Amino acid sequence: MTTTEDSGVGRRRRSRVTLGRGALAAASVLGMLLAAELVYRVDAARFRAEVLAGRDRADLVTTAAPSPLYYRLLPDVPGFTNSAGFRDLERATVKSPGLVRIVVVGDSVTMQGGLPFEQLYVQRLQQRFDQELPGRVELLDFGVTGYNVEQESALLEREVLAYAPDIVLWQLHDNDAQRTLSAQLAKYWHRPRSYLLNEIAEKWAHQRCKRAVSRSGEQPAGREERDLLCRWPVVIGALDRAAELLRERGAPLIVFLYPRWPAGDDWASYGAVGRERHRLLVEELERMGATAVDLLPVLERLDPGPLRVDTSDPWHPNAAGHQVIADAIYPSLREAVELRGAR
Repeated sequence: MTTTEDSGVGRRRRSRVTLGRGALAAASVLGMLLAAELVYRVDAARFRAEVLAGRDRADLVTTAAPSPLYYRLLPDVPGFTNSAGFRDLERATVKSPGLVRIVVVGDSVTMQGGLPFEQLYVQRLQQRFDQELPGRVELLDFGVTGYNVEQESALLEREVLAYAPDIVLWQLHDNDAQRTLSAQLAKYWHRPRSYLLNEIAEKWAHQRCKRAVSRSGEQPAGREERDLLCRWPVVIGALDRAAELLRERGAPLIVFLYPRWPAGDDWASYGAVGRERHRLLVEELERMGATAVDLLPVLERLDPGPLRVDTSDPWHPNAAGHQVIADAIYPSLREAVELRGAR
């Protein structure tokens, strides 16, 4: 016959066994999570070593910055950056009276470290204004290599607006819709608290992107078109935020859309999705009250060969390409300058 005492002892024993098994299972799961975290940390360290590839970290000419920027240019790099960390002349935040100040935001096309400073489209525009309106207009270059639309918008809000611009010129490239951590420098400088959770978030975002593209029914021709499709709300949201901030300050926003160079230098290979998104971007910018300058119709009338850095680079123009960009933008920019009272 089982006594009440025996029954109580049995229950306690079973309870201890159950707790022990639960603790063992929890420890096992925790061990697997820690192991996965270690694997991703080792992989991140390997990636950073590959990026450096024997170079000193200072050779990256960048340093860590808060999210969503993740990195920025090093300041005071001789012959390259000013004291604020931009590839430009030294600038004061307070502008001279009667001067129309144009600030330019963009990615590596605007910064383009591989070309002499005076050959960039920003400087070509400055030279044109110096000829036609001497001493009345200045252009400040805030381009940062690898930045996407979210980083450019954040930079504009956090730092660029402190320079009291009269006009904002935004260079928007086909690959500016990419996820921030897709860019090599952002991935290099990003130090998440948990690499495992960061990897899960990135994979989840990738799956959401695939579903968004699938639901659209469109067939993107490459990564840029895919990113434009799946991150369209992010792109429009960033532009909308910038347009709102500038409306509050009475400063017009001019956005020029710069396409990638086509495969084989054949503009017929430029995908239908990319063309449609250019058209929709123009419509959205007009809705925001911004001025849109689409360079796709301009560039597709020209042979890309003499305008690009080389055939292995689908993004960057050479000196002649920068001149074409400046010539295409100038009329809209000149009109905006005249509306600000400089004639």
